[in-house]
Amino acid sequence: MTSSLTQPTEEVGALPPTAPADSGRAWPGPWLVGLSILAGVVLRAIVLFTSLGRPDSDEVISGLMARHLGDAFPAFFWGQHYGGTIELVPVAASLKLFGSSVPGLRVPTIVLSVVNAILVWRCARRMMPAGSAKVAGLLAWVWPAAAVWFGLREQLFYVPTLTLGLVALLLALRLGDPAGWAPIRRQWPQWAALGLVLGLGWWTSPNIIYFLVPAALALMARPGRTRAVELPPWRGLVVVFGVAVVGALPWLVTNVGSGFPALHDSGGFPETGSYPGRVWWFFTHGLPAEMGFRSIGTLAWIGGALGIAAYLVAVVGLVVALRAAVVRQAGALGAERTGRWVPAPDAFGFLAYPLLLALIPFVMAQANLRYLYFLAPFLCLLLARLAVGRRTAAALLVVAVAVSGVGLARLHTVSETPGTLFKVGAVGDLSPAIAALDAAQVRSVYADYWVAYRLVFESDERILARPSAGTHRSPEYRVAVESSPKVAWVVSPGEQKDALVATLDQLGVGYQVVDAGEFAVVFTDRPVSPDELPNEARAPAGAEMAPPPDQNY
Repeated sequence: MTSSLTQPTEEVGALPPTAPADSGRAWPGPWLVGLSILAGVVLRAIVLFTSLGRPDSDEVISGLMARHLGDAFPAFFWGQHYGGTIELVPVAASLKLFGSSVPGLRVPTIVLSVVNAILVWRCARRMMPAGSAKVAGLLAWVWPAAAVWFGLREQLFYVPTLTLGLVALLLALRLGDPAGWAPIRRQWPQWAALGLVLGLGWWTSPNIIYFLVPAALALMARPGRTRAVELPPWRGLVVVFGVAVVGALPWLVTNVGSGFPALHDSGGFPETGSYPGRVWWFFTHGLPAEMGFRSIGTLAWIGGALGIAAYLVAVVGLVVALRAAVVRQAGALGAERTGRWVPAPDAFGFLAYPLLLALIPFVMAQANLRYLYFLAPFLCLLLARLAVGRRTAAALLVVAVAVSGVGLARLHTVSETPGTLFKVGAVGDLSPAIAALDAAQVRSVYADYWVAYRLVFESDERILARPSAGTHRSPEYRVAVESSPKVAWVVSPGEQKDALVATLDQLGVGYQVVDAGEFAVVFTDRPVSPDELPNEARAPAGAEMAPPPDQNY
């Protein structure tokens, strides 16, 4: 006789019996889907074709690494013990196909942005009705502004980590689905795939843990069981762990035996606040900024009191969505029998996020919200639970597009405001500086971090640069510059140039200053090392200075 626990109930991916079914015509309809997709394209075009799309040194280093892929395959982002290079081959292929340029650099991450929205939709389909699931995927395409903007930047490991995390969550939802139960001998490929994705994700970035937590719940909280939470089959866990170790080998080989620098390397950033303080910061600053009510970069409220009120309304919506996720999951798990309530994976991922985020000691100093990037899918999944029909679906999507538009407009304003420390891309047009260096036939340069590697990338490595302030990513570039008989300086006009010129006068070094648009190129009679100069001459005010030498490589 077939057990009721193993007999198929519905198609794979069927909803728990307590979840509301879709009613009426399919929603959101094709017009709303099409307009939402178009809105997401427009938002990305705004980013890519305005000053919001200026690259920075962190981004172009990915391109420089791809250019040198034939020399060696680095396990991590230059100068780090973390940040895996799983996306390096697609980046190298894109640069060959579309040209060695910023647009060519960004093609892989644009493709992954599309893939990630689809993955959010597929994950949602296993947790909520089809209409709500579509809304979740569309929300991930148009919102939040911080994720739209940051998700278009080729940072080598942030976007792939999100992709791998969503794949892991989807696989866990499939394996935890009672309609898909089968003996381990038939399901081992899926368990192995889950292990591989988690292992590759850990190599790519330990930030995969944000998805590991809800994925674990998806495996343990199985509808139809007599207990609310139950461990998965031990054979499946053995397969997952074994394959995950293989996938994470590059990270393990680098970190095991050397004190796990990837887990405690601060990159020179100072610790900010206490652990409880960072948890509180998540709700007062991080969450409203990620949702679009505080400005990226400055974290100032958008619209003042109006922005605060809008955020409070959004928090109420999140609470309602969390309650819906808990109640429906509890019903599906037989909470009336067990007395145990377990949140759905999306709710659990959201609730665990601030506790994990606060483990990063310098997170409060990262106003570009890069460590909140992985929160976006959980927000989209939760808020999609509020879509119970065509009208609420349309309202959610319209509000999401509007909030993203305002957020990007505010980011543009912040970036273009003179004297603002936070700058999108940090650096403007370098082509006049490159032209001045080419005219003087100078191939070696000192410049602060945010200028140096962009000079190298945009000159196709005709010009090599060594940071005068900030992290040194390439020992080859550093040696080449320091051994060159002719080295110029590219500096910001104003305080940095004045400090450099004043110091050269004190040293008795002759020089020539050439205006180069937003920069000044200073040619000196002899190479002048950054060690000979005060901080004011090495970098513009507010720029990061070089970390201790043992963190440079």
